Amino acid sequence: MAGPFTTGRLADLIDAFGRYAGKKNNDGTEQLAVVQLDNDTTSYGIAPTGTVGTGASAHWTAGTVFDRIRSEGMWLYIGAVASTPALSAGWYWVVMSTTAIGTIYTAGPGSAPFNFSAGAANTGVTTEQVLPKAPVPIAAGAMGAGTVSVSAQVELNVTAGTRTAKVKIGGTNILSGAISNQHTAVLLGEISNKTSAIQVGQGSWLIGTSAATTLTAAIDTTQATTLTYSLQMAAATDWVIFERIGAVLRPA
Repeated sequence: MAGPFTTGRLADLIDAFGRYAGKKNNDGTEQLAVVQLDNDTTSYGIAPTGTVGTGASAHWTAGTVFDRIRSEGMWLYIGAVASTPALSAGWYWVVMSTTAIGTIYTAGPGSAPFNFSAGAANTGVTTEQVLPKAPVPIAAGAMGAGTVSVSAQVELNVTAGTRTAKVKIGGTNILSGAISNQHTAVLLGEISNKTSAIQVGQGSWLIGTSAATTLTAAIDTTQATTLTYSLQMAAATDWVIFERIGAVLRPA
């Protein structure tokens, strides 16, 4: 019987480990590795109508309370505010001290808070807003005839007002989910590269069945492209937050 360290046994062990580690398919062909494209636990949301007060802390009051005290901070899209200093519509880092009261910062985590000498109201924004995070890159030719799987957790206040969460590939909508009358939605979508220039996604990437129309894109994936994400809400008094976003590429 061959000893444990003969050339033949060693080759068998290497071959078995390759299959165990996901390096080979059952037929012995090389298996391409799953690639993590995105894993972001930062929160991004659209603020409800509220009021900016005065001072350098606890100066913003949300007209509709959040689900929890978001003391870790979050990026919120806030409509223009005629305060002093004035806020233009845009994404701001906000740290909450209660479910309704927070502090707005000048330039993201670690920056100084705004110090308002005069306050004013803000109105919730109902137009689509692309998240301020960097576009997620997909390398040229990386998709092949493979699939990108995107998962997300979305939080919202419970009303009939529709909140829509979207994923775009190369700037084209490829996953879309309309959510209402619930507090949490777990989303899972598949972007299939049918050819290097035809992608198919879902008109509703909420887990479960849907009558929503299939979404398609015509992005040339032999060239580098990106994933981006957006949020929109129908009612200014509502709020919606991406709590977590992840994406993986499974090449063919």
